[in-house]
Amino acid sequence: MKKKTNIKSIPTLLSCLKRIYPVGHFRDIDSFEKAKNYLNQFDLIVRSAQFYDTLLKLDAMKINILNKDVIKRFKSMDFINIYHELLVGKVFNENGFSITHNPKINNQTPDWMISKNNKECIIEVFTSNKYYDLVKESKQLTIFSAKLQKLKYSFTVSINNSRFDKSLNSIQKINNAINEVINHIDRKTSNELPVLSLSCGIDLTFRYSSNKNNIFIKGSAKMLKGGVYTYRIVKAIQEKYNKYKQLINDNKLPFIICCTTENFNRMNTENFNTIIFGNKSNSGVLTINRCEEVSGFLILKNNYYHNVINFEYVANPYSMNPYSITLKNK
Repeated sequence: MKKKTNIKSIPTLLSCLKRIYPVGHFRDIDSFEKAKNYLNQFDLIVRSAQFYDTLLKLDAMKINILNKDVIKRFKSMDFINIYHELLVGKVFNENGFSITHNPKINNQTPDWMISKNNKECIIEVFTSNKYYDLVKESKQLTIFSAKLQKLKYSFTVSINNSRFDKSLNSIQKINNAINEVINHIDRKTSNELPVLSLSCGIDLTFRYSSNKNNIFIKGSAKMLKGGVYTYRIVKAIQEKYNKYKQLINDNKLPFIICCTTENFNRMNTENFNTIIFGNKSNSGVLTINRCEEVSGFLILKNNYYHNVINFEYVANPYSMNPYSITLKNK
């Protein structure tokens, strides 16, 4: 039996992680083909100066990052989520905040409690591009495609599986749109290409040949400059909000939800306002729910290659617990 490494220092943890990446044959991998890009990314991160510096600084502050739960996450496909969570704490500390990791409040443990000028605030962190999202969405897309195949027409569907809402309600909207296009083809013999914009988070362009039984459907997700897709981020924010709103109401604490991304994911901080407030073609977080318990929304974009971190903080104008922060881009 292979002897387990007893991890009691940051150098030992780093050495251990360097041995397991990029191979990473973990039990939580759905398939190596799906996971390999993530594993290559993890491999780059564990060898970066930023990663080592983050762990050392938090460890020096007595943040318990060598506990079993954190190490377990570092050794799994949850790696990027726990690292981003720790990185956010380091960033706030470097900007003059005192930090507490996983404070226990009302039997819940949010990611961070920060404090500055005797004013505390709860921080919850999520990553915009998680491996587990990919697996879940791939399975949803398989179900979605099977439902389309039951229609009387033969369809070829090309859709990026992470870029739109695949709920049953959205599937029905897409089915209705398909039927509308079929009726359009029946009415017209021209080669006009109908385009329908749907509120479910995807634009469908329908292309058809002279044989109306062969229709090519190309899905082009509603995109905000680069690789940002509103649905996944809005959904994650709503989940964080629902999880902690009672805690915030009970304790009257400011609450910030932080979205993290990196140079592997083409997300752009310039359009974070659109994600929060929406526009003519996209529903934003605050057009769905005012989220009065949320003080603001923070996006942190990290470039591992050059150790550059950019921020965008959007204060919630409807918040019952306003909280202002100023972070220096690094």
